[in-house]
Amino acid sequence: MIATKYVYLAPSFEDEGIDDGHNWIEYPGRIVAGVLSEILQGLGCKVDPIYSEGEKGWEFNFAYQRVPMWSRVGAIEDFLIVLSASGWLDLSGRKKKTFAQFLERLDETLQRDPRFSNIRWYTQQQMDAGEWDYPGKDEPEADPT
Repeated sequence: MIATKYVYLAPSFEDEGIDDGHNWIEYPGRIVAGVLSEILQGLGCKVDPIYSEGEKGWEFNFAYQRVPMWSRVGAIEDFLIVLSASGWLDLSGRKKKTFAQFLERLDETLQRDPRFSNIRWYTQQQMDAGEWDYPGKDEPEADPT
């Protein structure tokens, strides 16, 4: 991947997934992924169909100004969205510059969208260091005994 960025947000609509009381039939995140897909299309992206990666979340590929990108939407209390510019070579730096411009436009759009709140962006380094927050992060884990 050329670059990766994370956004954590809370939707104003339900996306609880479907379970049968014992197992997930459909993991949460499909509806958020669908709304994100619509937003990206509004930004001029060519978006491929959304597909399930089970407990990892919902994924899809897309392109912005002909730069291939990828997204995963996963439910962790609220929703964590991973956005990456795909590929390995970027000798001219065009992909990174286009990815940065895309992220600026997406942030502006998400900030104006009443369907989302509490929008927080993180770098790969912040995620690796555990410097991202989510509801209940600092609460002690329940004793399993």
